[in-house]
Amino acid sequence: MQLTNAEAIKAVNSGKTIKNDTTDGYVAIRRKTKGLYEIKVFTNGVTEPAVMNGNVQNLLKTLNRYEPGWYLSI
Repeated sequence: MQLTNAEAIKAVNSGKTIKNDTTDGYVAIRRKTKGLYEIKVFTNGVTEPAVMNGNVQNLLKTLNRYEPGWYLSI
C-alpha cells in the first residue's frame, strides 16, 4: 500500500520505518529522536548506505523528491 506524504510523516513519527524503491536501490527513513530523522539511501552494488540525519525540512524535501511510492517497512 502506497502512502501519501501525510501518511508517511504520521508513520515515521509513530516510530515506523518507511521505504521507497528507486531505479538503483531504495531510500529508508526513520525517526531517531523528536525532530531528528535518519534518511538512508541504499544504492545497488554499494555495501554501505549514504546516511543523512536531518530535521523536518529535510524529511519533507526527501518525501517530495521520491514521491510517490512510500510504503511501510516490514
